[in-house]
Amino acid sequence: MPIPDFQSCFMPILKTLSDRGLMTSRDLVAAISDHFTLSEAERRELLPSGNQEVINNRVGWAKTYLKKAGLVESPRKGQVAITNEGRKVLAANPAKLNIRFLKDGYEQFRAFHTSKARDAKPAPEESPEDQVDNALTPEEQVEQSHQTLRQELVAEILDRLHGCSPQRFERLVVEVMVGMGYGGTLIPAVVLNKLHFLRMQGNQAVHGKPVSAAGANATLREGFDLACWFHIAFGGGKQGDCPAFTPPSAVDSKGELKRQRKAALERAQAAEAQLMLASPSQYDGTGRCPQLASCW
Repeated sequence: MPIPDFQSCFMPILKTLSDRGLMTSRDLVAAISDHFTLSEAERRELLPSGNQEVINNRVGWAKTYLKKAGLVESPRKGQVAITNEGRKVLAANPAKLNIRFLKDGYEQFRAFHTSKARDAKPAPEESPEDQVDNALTPEEQVEQSHQTLRQELVAEILDRLHGCSPQRFERLVVEVMVGMGYGGTLIPAVVLNKLHFLRMQGNQAVHGKPVSAAGANATLREGFDLACWFHIAFGGGKQGDCPAFTPPSAVDSKGELKRQRKAALERAQAAEAQLMLASPSQYDGTGRCPQLASCW
């Protein structure tokens, strides 16, 4: 059966203590778990924080509430026993032993218990605290509130990100990477600058802005430098694998342009195949370019 809420533990705790007398808190938790026939998995289930088992938390708070009402006591540290008042409640056998019962019958409990602000007026026959869905222990209520606030924060951040411009989003991504320890170590600033340059040139081309021959050559040079860095830093390559950059020659005809394009594609495919077959033994595993300053 599901793990009982802490108010459902009130009456079983009184009955168990009445039958067995003085008990340790650990034995009481085990006895209540047996009473509700909890499985091993349910007994080991943790709170969202992972700090305590759910059943331990609920029995502990139930014991605290009963103690504040004077129905149980702790003669010694870590032990609990039923009081004469607790035996009177057992003898009366109320239809429902819950927070409302304790608040109605015991002034000391009313002083202890702080009523929570409620959005809606409780129904005459049952308050929200009497409902199982709302019968969480104080610690569970705090954790539930924390989870709710976290979910709302995530939703708000996503909404703001969706409204960001591409430039703003890029800056945020870089800031997050730097905050996580990637900026300036795994990805040096010179590499980020080259990537930023390629993005800007690509945006201009996509939006139909004219690109000069010099601008095109500069873009090719930056792309070539980045390819060398990736080859050395992550592909296990050597500096000698990267020849000096040579700008493409001017093309007079479309036919010649197609031929050069085809030849360049074939060279790129051959280079890629060679990289895939290369031995990884040359890669030092640091994730950084061994000689970053000489990669370009």
